[in-house]
Amino acid sequence: MTSTITVLDGARILRDGGRLSEKCKQHPIYTTGCRGCQQQASLRYRARTKARAYGWWQPAYVDATDARAHIIRLHEQHDMSLLRIAHAAKLSQPTIRRIADGEITRCGRDTIAQILTVTPAPPRPYNGTTFAIGAARRLQAFAYQQYTTTDLAPMLNCKDTVLRRWRAAHHAMISLVWHDAIAALSDRLSTTTGPSPRAHTYAQRMGWVPLAAWDDIDDPAVGPSPLSLPGAVSERRLSPGLVHAAVAGRIPLAALTDAEQQQVWLRWNADRAAAGQPTGAKPFGRYFHVNEWHARRLRDAAQTPTNETAADGRTNERNAA
Repeated sequence: MTSTITVLDGARILRDGGRLSEKCKQHPIYTTGCRGCQQQASLRYRARTKARAYGWWQPAYVDATDARAHIIRLHEQHDMSLLRIAHAAKLSQPTIRRIADGEITRCGRDTIAQILTVTPAPPRPYNGTTFAIGAARRLQAFAYQQYTTTDLAPMLNCKDTVLRRWRAAHHAMISLVWHDAIAALSDRLSTTTGPSPRAHTYAQRMGWVPLAAWDDIDDPAVGPSPLSLPGAVSERRLSPGLVHAAVAGRIPLAALTDAEQQQVWLRWNADRAAAGQPTGAKPFGRYFHVNEWHARRLRDAAQTPTNETAADGRTNERNAA
């Protein structure tokens, strides 16, 4: 069977990302002794040689390192399941899993391009529920406005313990009914100060911010506005004993000053890294029951080269005197 395309046409097909088969139209695979298969295989070989000579040759399979890193980033940093990534990339879940696990080290250009076009997206709501991050941020803003969960419980007709768990972001999802109730109460009390100044102090120690700090309070990818962030709490002399106790889980992180919390961040992550366990803002927030934004704030402050607390400066002045 004589081929209907020339060698130059075949080289152009390879240049444009197409493929040439080594079998004829009558056989599913290359068949020995078939004149058509032999001619097609010869055409494919000569077209590849000409494409290389013209500088048109592009290998069909390329390194999948970038695709693997993108999948891992979507899965770990943005909580996207491999199934959701596969659906977004229009590929099969086993393919995505094998690339992420390193079983596939080289794959087609089209496959890599489809994976790299997937953008981060939060999990979809289901069964009358929505993301709990908006409710958690509103309850934290209530604390900044001097409202305790005890004050809010009768207004929402909800248990105090449940509100505390929602405020600490222990749940990823919340029912739409409760989400809308908290949002409505937040709109009604947005300009009203609560009766508990201690709640405001606690919110500052936890790194919580007021409602005005959020451009989109329900979007997990949006952080608070820097212009609305609270100032640093008053500092005392750094206590290594309290830092050790917090890392061991004997005292809450909120009982420490900003400088001590930064030391907890450094020590806890160093211990976890030495043990081969996950580190970073998300595991830190789950371990110490703080939101991820507060953990990132500690990370940024702890990594600042010129980080020196006011208390340390006063101590150095006394020693110099």
